[in-house]
Amino acid sequence: MGEGPRRRVVDRGVRVASVMVLALVTAALAGCTGGEDDLAACARQASTLSSIDPVTGDVEWQADLAQASESPPHVFDGTAIVTGPCGVAALDLADGEVLFDDALPEESSGVFGVIDDLLIVQEDREGDSNGYSTLSLTEDAPGYTYVTNVPFHGAAIAGGNLITGYGSSLRSQTLGEARPDWDVGLPACCHDLHLHDENLLLLTGSDGSTYAIDLADGDVVWRTIPPVPALGYDIRVTSVRGTILTAATTSDVSESSFVYATDARTGRLRWTHPAMSVLGVDRQVTVLRARESVEARDTRSGDLLWRHPAPTAIEHESTSTAALTSDTVVVQQVGSTTTGFDRTTGEMLWDGGEATSVVAAGDVVLALTEDGVTALDPPTGTALWTVDGERSWQQLAVSPGGQVLHLDSDAPPQPAMDDCC
Repeated sequence: MGEGPRRRVVDRGVRVASVMVLALVTAALAGCTGGEDDLAACARQASTLSSIDPVTGDVEWQADLAQASESPPHVFDGTAIVTGPCGVAALDLADGEVLFDDALPEESSGVFGVIDDLLIVQEDREGDSNGYSTLSLTEDAPGYTYVTNVPFHGAAIAGGNLITGYGSSLRSQTLGEARPDWDVGLPACCHDLHLHDENLLLLTGSDGSTYAIDLADGDVVWRTIPPVPALGYDIRVTSVRGTILTAATTSDVSESSFVYATDARTGRLRWTHPAMSVLGVDRQVTVLRARESVEARDTRSGDLLWRHPAPTAIEHESTSTAALTSDTVVVQQVGSTTTGFDRTTGEMLWDGGEATSVVAAGDVVLALTEDGVTALDPPTGTALWTVDGERSWQQLAVSPGGQVLHLDSDAPPQPAMDDCC
């Protein structure tokens, strides 16, 4: 355990000046594995993972790691995962105990996640063979290996099972069982896996199709296609209980972008509107980035609640985000300031410094500033507290249970195309 970062309680009249980096995405695949020389080169790049109380800013635990990462930590059922180009670290979310912190085996190319006390690792063997194996996080956890010679498409973890797409097969496997719980045909069009909840898996593809798969038996519940015809699409899926939101950009000569909402139970189209991305969503409000505005819409009906002009047009790859609390919507826009709006009326409450991203933890909005993690008071935009970072790369994640994880990392090594680390 480290000494603990410096914590500053900030005068409530001070605004946040700027924000560096914050993201909520899945853990990155490790690209540098195996070999003592590789591990030695990577060991000089360190990071510190801290758990922070979002209300007080108190650091509940802190762990020093040997993995430098440019990706936020990810949480799997009580275990925090930090992945970097040279290995992976796994920590107990409750107390920060380091369960694993090492390079991956030589044939491993990434991490799927954690089931029970097992770290599930993707394997990319010589020739056409690939599959997965497990690394034990406790002394008595058994190990498993699966190898196949068909192409790997994707993986997800749901309900304690590993869901994998290999070749033309989609299967749900209980680790240690000889036979899968179910094994069904994988649609040729759709190889990208997205979990909606513990009951539904979404498969998407470049033709725009979305298949909803029942995780209990592998049956297709429904299939949808985008409401705007095109030759192909770039699909980005966001979901909230009861609703699936799809941001689509066509790949035709004349590119267009739109967002459409479907009923998660039936797949019925609810609404569609021109927009470039979904900035944030909950069961009542969806915040969209249109080409020249930010819009708040009713999540179920799509009715416009309010709209504000946006300063510049952006590409759909932009990292703009919105943090939704019970009373406010805090919007961060690339190349502009961070702004707080009244959730119901759209009234502008405050306008702060330029930001890269924001995220809500209950009724506190969190961001990464030049000094580290900063909590904002949503109605006023004032800074409540800051926990200082000391390294060059900052990441932030909020677990499903509301636990705030701050990764303070050295700059990760950048593997060469033909040489690792």
